[in-house]
Amino acid sequence: QSPVEDGANPAQHSVSASVKTEPCMTPPTASTSDIINLCSPESEAGGDHCAVDDAESTTSWLSGSSLSGSSLGGLGKTKLLLSCQAVSALRQQVLQREKLPKAGQLHGHSANINCIKAWDGKIFTASEDRTCRCFSAETLKCLQILKHPTTVNCIEICEYDNKPCLFTGCNDKCIRIYDFQTSRLLATHTMEGRVMLMTSCLDFLFVALKDRGVVTFNLKAGVFVKAELEKTNFSATALCSTVVDGTPLVAMAVGKESSDQVTVRGVRRSGALGKIPKLKLCCSRDLICGLAICGDRLYTGGVDCHLRVYNRQTGECLSELRHSSGVSAVQCIGDGTVLVSTELNGVVRCYDSKTLKLLVMYDCEDSMIFALGTAKSMLYVGCRNGPVYAVHVNLSQYYPCRWGSCPCIWGLKEDLVNHVTKSHCKRGRPPQCLWKDCQKRFSTEMDFHEHVASHI
Repeated sequence: QSPVEDGANPAQHSVSASVKTEPCMTPPTASTSDIINLCSPESEAGGDHCAVDDAESTTSWLSGSSLSGSSLGGLGKTKLLLSCQAVSALRQQVLQREKLPKAGQLHGHSANINCIKAWDGKIFTASEDRTCRCFSAETLKCLQILKHPTTVNCIEICEYDNKPCLFTGCNDKCIRIYDFQTSRLLATHTMEGRVMLMTSCLDFLFVALKDRGVVTFNLKAGVFVKAELEKTNFSATALCSTVVDGTPLVAMAVGKESSDQVTVRGVRRSGALGKIPKLKLCCSRDLICGLAICGDRLYTGGVDCHLRVYNRQTGECLSELRHSSGVSAVQCIGDGTVLVSTELNGVVRCYDSKTLKLLVMYDCEDSMIFALGTAKSMLYVGCRNGPVYAVHVNLSQYYPCRWGSCPCIWGLKEDLVNHVTKSHCKRGRPPQCLWKDCQKRFSTEMDFHEHVASHI
């Protein structure tokens, strides 16, 4: 049975019967093969056969299926045609090995989503409706509701007391620790300010407080350690951590238009952040909402509609990617091979993290995206007023917009239809088709829209 049911896609819309777009199927590159799944249900919709240019690369494309390289070696560069029946059989083998999470919508919250974390088949969400909810990644059904006295700003899952635990941070200045399996409240810690952000790395949990800087919770010792910073009266707007050569690093964004708007700091053995930052950046005149570190690169996204890429060691700006609205979150998936950014207009973009080439886009029904969580090839995006969408990233299928010089590449046919309708076929514009190699004009809008649908 297909893991993606009818109506379960995050941007599901009705599609005209005249829609005839065939998905573009391409062999994966080395940087994206980890999250490509040939045996997804969408690949069966492309016709009676699926063509693979390089038979020897098929083994990695199938993500662990029983089709071996030795059985295909004699085919060389000739095209390998897999019937839909064969693709379906191979897909079942993959599903038996690792059950794919479900794509769709998670229901239950009634206010803005502030944070999302996925762990061990479960999805945890924090919201302004004063609850933290636990969902099943397999069924998307709500399993548990943890009520809090105030807004839940952030959550984190990490090993504590020899078991996985859920940490929640709220406006009541409290951090609550829950048993991951039973959801039993284990401990409550009162902080000096509202708990706004959290991130974990190795044996440390880093906590950003409102107007009180960043503190560290030593997970092994069970104690809090203050950061050794030159100032502690700031509020971090973004926080992330990683391990480079065995050394934990923490990146934080604060304020607007300052020389230390973004800093990267080392972590001492006690867990305290180093006083002297390893890197200082002034990225933009607006707030930074998203931070990510992957290898020697630092990614920032802010409300100035730009995603910027920096050399983590030198601070050199390597590239700027313009977005159509403010960037609310930035993360890397697929072992750092794919860079994901979310926008306040509801669009999710996936880039090759090395070349920064746009791979695919997804539309979350024009909802303002405030939070992003990832688990392998799944994206969980939390939006304004409560909706949470589960999106399965499938880079082997995409639908490019060929209207004029439009650069958009959509991962779902429904998203392409909505994009063309809203962006290129607006009322008041002359009814002229600008699809590739077509310049036809029409006297009525009805004829115009029917003609555009025949291209899609």
